[in-house]
Amino acid sequence: ITRLDKSGSPAVEVGVSIPKHLWPPDAPTSPVASIAGPLRDGGEMIMILSAPISNPDGARVGTDLVRFRLDSLKNILSDIGGLGETGRIFLGHLNQSEPMVLSLSQDSGELELRMGSPNEGRILKAGLRGDSGIVAPGAEGDSDWVTSYGSVEETEWVVFLTVSTGELYTPVYREILYTIAVVATLALFGAIGMFLLVRPLTGGILIHADALEQKIRRATESLEAQNDLLSQANQKLEDHNKRFQRELKLAQNVQLGFLPDHFPKKERITFERYYLTCDVLGGDLYDVFDIDEDHIGLYIADVAGHGVSAALISGLLKMAVSSARRGDDDSQIPSRLNPGVLLKELNRSLFHELSNEDFISMIYGVIDLKNRRIHLASAGHPPPLSVSSNGTQIEEWKVEAGAAIGLLEEQDFEEITHPLRQGDRFLFYTDGLTEAMNSIGEEFSEDGLRNLIREAGSMSPAELVDKIQTAVKEHRGDTEVNDDFTLLVGQIH
Repeated sequence: ITRLDKSGSPAVEVGVSIPKHLWPPDAPTSPVASIAGPLRDGGEMIMILSAPISNPDGARVGTDLVRFRLDSLKNILSDIGGLGETGRIFLGHLNQSEPMVLSLSQDSGELELRMGSPNEGRILKAGLRGDSGIVAPGAEGDSDWVTSYGSVEETEWVVFLTVSTGELYTPVYREILYTIAVVATLALFGAIGMFLLVRPLTGGILIHADALEQKIRRATESLEAQNDLLSQANQKLEDHNKRFQRELKLAQNVQLGFLPDHFPKKERITFERYYLTCDVLGGDLYDVFDIDEDHIGLYIADVAGHGVSAALISGLLKMAVSSARRGDDDSQIPSRLNPGVLLKELNRSLFHELSNEDFISMIYGVIDLKNRRIHLASAGHPPPLSVSSNGTQIEEWKVEAGAAIGLLEEQDFEEITHPLRQGDRFLFYTDGLTEAMNSIGEEFSEDGLRNLIREAGSMSPAELVDKIQTAVKEHRGDTEVNDDFTLLVGQIH
């Protein structure tokens, strides 16, 4: 089993890895479950089942790909008991409107996939419409075979079996011709002799017709048995998806526990925030906490990517920040009061824990309430915005953005200080806000954010957060959220 995240990238693999070239082309976007294949993977014939995964709100969060070996299917196709010498069983589906048929090779006895005939294509289309039945000789342009067919429930496959008309009808034709010859002869001996002799022969014809009916009944029972096997496989896939959803919900609750459920209660400052993930699990992280009576620490971070892996890294970052805050040496300047030092310690401790593809943008600040100023250092994160009390002046705090955490093993982070005036508000955010796209690919943008802040005037942090998240939602419309989005707003009193 391979689980894809919302972007179509592998997030979790269980058992044999499924190479990307074997994935169904529409697996990451198809709204319904589907079966792809049969396919050759090394020496094995396999099928790939894909099924969308949705969160409790119905939004798509990923895709499950399940790889099935067709050994058991080979046994089904080889079970032709009761079908005579010419009877064969086939599985078929339409691949981009072209009929594809899976059967056993008469030479090697192995599974083979071939292009279906026009007659097989007509049968496949009828089966996929939900029809089932028997195609008599000549009814669909094929005078050599009798075909029984039916759809496989909840899939895009059709099972059908064929028996040659020669094997089915030759005994009947032989009896009919023999009967005609005898009747012609008996005409010379009178009506009574003809009746006495013809009756046993016509009984033989009825016996052969009954045998044909029995063969068709056995073929129908075989078709129903194969339907049951495929339905059981689909049920197992559905049960696995339900278990995975429960585990994701538990992981989401754990991750939400990383975020603060309240802010420090200070008369001189208030905070409000908004947090949105594009998957069940996200890679954004923020926190606001008391350092001492006159200092408040805060940070906001964005882990590259989103989904399960980003959530795990955000948990690792949360623990690393907590450790750095507790591990100060009283004989030195505490790192929790020195943003540049704290970021350097975080980078050093996390560098060897992250893969080459993983990194974290982050900005860390310390608010000095007594002297009304803020100390900041940035690791590749968008700079915060400072807004005057009436909203007319918007200033970008120029923080020298060092490299993101995890890119360089040893690096220093420049620290700056900005004054805080009474009534001023400040905004920390992740790039999922300004890069939110609408249906035609337009971003909300930094200019859009600034214009919205000017319109807000002297709104409180709570009112401003509500206005921004509503505007972003209206801009996005029906377009799916493509990145995590976090906004943190504070105001000096």
